[in-house]
Amino acid sequence: MKVAVVLAFAFVFGSACASNEARFSVETRNGTYCELCKDVVEYFDGVITKPENEEFITEVLKQVCTQFPDQETECEILIEAYYDDFIELIVNLYFLPEEACTDLGLCF
Repeated sequence: MKVAVVLAFAFVFGSACASNEARFSVETRNGTYCELCKDVVEYFDGVITKPENEEFITEVLKQVCTQFPDQETECEILIEAYYDDFIELIVNLYFLPEEACTDLGLCF
């Protein structure tokens, strides 16, 4: 359950920050929100890489497969076969806190 909350928060936080960049002042973006964003990214990195969360994260990833009804089975097989690679890719590309938060426009 804790993982679900973190995943949901990260998604909503990221989406909100990216779409509302213009609403935050320069000082706020590079101060409070920048630090909060980095804290969220660091926490999420710790959660997503914990082995005890693998089953839940696999199920979340499989939910993506429902968006491809003609290939849902193949998608699920892909998720199962390449789970570790997907997680490694996500972590390596998106869990550098400073870079991720800069990309969101919250740090510069």
